[in-house]
Amino acid sequence: MARAHSGCEVWQQDFLQLELPENYFDGVFANAALFHVPRQELPRVLLELHATLKPGGVLFSARTRAAIIGRAGPTGATVRSRS
Repeated sequence: MARAHSGCEVWQQDFLQLELPENYFDGVFANAALFHVPRQELPRVLLELHATLKPGGVLFSARTRAAIIGRAGPTGATVRSRS
């Protein structure tokens, strides 16, 4: 659906077996998805998603009651939570 309606390049992969190029994406949209990642694997998955973002790239992930927005920076990701 995202591919058909956005005109953007869309990749779909298993979070536990990501195969993504570094410094490639302007943004990663993982809406209502990261809560499926086992807690012990979440730090690794977030680091891998961060690595695939271009400088200034955005990781968007939302769940029902909160939004988490991360922006890649020169020293790593900063994360802001909003309820």
